[in-house]
Order: sequence, then structure tokens, then C-alpha cells
Amino acid sequence: MSPGQLAKVMFDADKALCLALGLRDTAKIEWLSLKPEKRRAWIEVGPSEPPIRAQLYAAIKNTLRHLTGT
Repeated sequence: MSPGQLAKVMFDADKALCLALGLRDTAKIEWLSLKPEKRRAWIEVGPSEPPIRAQLYAAIKNTLRHLTGT
């Protein structure tokens, strides 16, 4: 799994969580519609608000990190 693939998994999980939380505008954002600098920032830092999004991001990253070889 490439770091980009891992980021896409985390992004899709975040979209599903946002939808469940009623954050419909955030859930509508598509990975490929993000500008490269926004995509890079999301990969490096992830979401921050509400905190549950950051927790999900960290959990997935920590669980799947070994698949990226990093």
C-alpha cells in the first residue's frame, strides 16, 4: 500500500464519519477535487475538528501504517 492509498482509505473513512455526524458539506468533498497542497496537508496532519475525526484518522493510520512500509 502506498502512502497515497493509505491517505485515501483514511479520507473515505473520514467522509463516512462526517456523514454520520451530520457534517454533510464536509462529507461532500472528494479526494480528487482537493488541490495538491490541501491533499498533502491532509496526509500529513489529517482533520482536527471535531476531535473524533482526528481520533479516527490516527487509529486508521496506526493500524495500517505497517502496510506502507513506513
